[in-house]
Amino acid sequence: MDKTFIPSLNVNLPKLGFGCMRLLDDGQGNIESAPALKLLHAALEAGVDYFDTAYVYHSGKAEAFLGKEFFATLPKDKFMVATKLPVSRIKDISACEPLFREQLSNLHVEFIDFYLAHSLNKKSWCRFRDLGGADFLLRLKKEGRVRFMGFSYHGEPEELAQVLDDFPWEFVQLQINYYDWPPLTQNAQLQYEEVVKRNLPLLLMEPVRGGSLAKLPPAAIDFLSAYEPSPNQARWAMRWAGSLPAVHMILSGMNSEQQLNENLATFSGFKPLTEQEQQIMSQLTYLLHQQPHVNCTGCDYCKEACPQRILISSAFESYNDYLRLKDERILRNYRIFNPADRQSTCCTSCGSCTPLCPQGLDIPQELSGLNKILASLG
Repeated sequence: MDKTFIPSLNVNLPKLGFGCMRLLDDGQGNIESAPALKLLHAALEAGVDYFDTAYVYHSGKAEAFLGKEFFATLPKDKFMVATKLPVSRIKDISACEPLFREQLSNLHVEFIDFYLAHSLNKKSWCRFRDLGGADFLLRLKKEGRVRFMGFSYHGEPEELAQVLDDFPWEFVQLQINYYDWPPLTQNAQLQYEEVVKRNLPLLLMEPVRGGSLAKLPPAAIDFLSAYEPSPNQARWAMRWAGSLPAVHMILSGMNSEQQLNENLATFSGFKPLTEQEQQIMSQLTYLLHQQPHVNCTGCDYCKEACPQRILISSAFESYNDYLRLKDERILRNYRIFNPADRQSTCCTSCGSCTPLCPQGLDIPQELSGLNKILASLG
């Protein structure tokens, strides 16, 4: 596994980090132990020693699973753990200390290597800071309970600079992929450049955009097939991400041996895209932006806020497949394989989910579009 030395942190990071948000579970957050542990140990043996989780992952059960079943079985110098403070949940600064202690206990560690303020935007950061959150983070760092302090960002690209300059951050985690690079989506290029200006270590998340860039529409596959027979769509996305010179590590939410093995092959003796391949990816990005879709990455941040417990990301996954392929069987299967009381048709348009969407989607409106098509199918 390729490694990158970061002088400002005096640490070696693997080019590939293990994102623990998409491990196989039962739909209630209970992780399937045997396949998850097999995957985690295989990654560690291959040199992937950075594991990224969060307080809210897998319905709040990820940290405890990883701590008890994985981290507690290993010497601490064999792995690095990253987890996140759920800033949006903090209403009073007094809640931070017990929550952090709970995270240490869940993870079976005495300190956190990489601690992130989770899913910041300008508004959430300013609110948390004014509650006393900045002082709390500084205290964790001073007391040695956190090695490196950073944040993940899902706000307006133009507001990132203020968040970067408002605290002595030691690293940044951004959603960057070739689809989100242009200004008409997440404007990842602008965010990337703001971090480069400040010479901060940059960790990259969502390189395959929640798996969307591994399931391209037929027109995109046909385009890539002109350059590579049976193109490996995820590898193209990973190589594009890994070719950005200022990116120190790429997080991948792996949940199968195939995904792990493909990523290990990509980032062991990594080969950046050639100039011709860069042009191919630019053309592919343009082509994809002509396709209909809902910009959901499957992060499931919205799910907890839904009083109807709708499986929102599952609904959008089926909806996007239908929009791209125009195959009614996709939506019929959606009806068959999802609990009736958790389908999109249960949406009351209350809007509780919308503020939590990192992509800024008007979720009830998008679900309404799906529901109209479902109604037309009878």
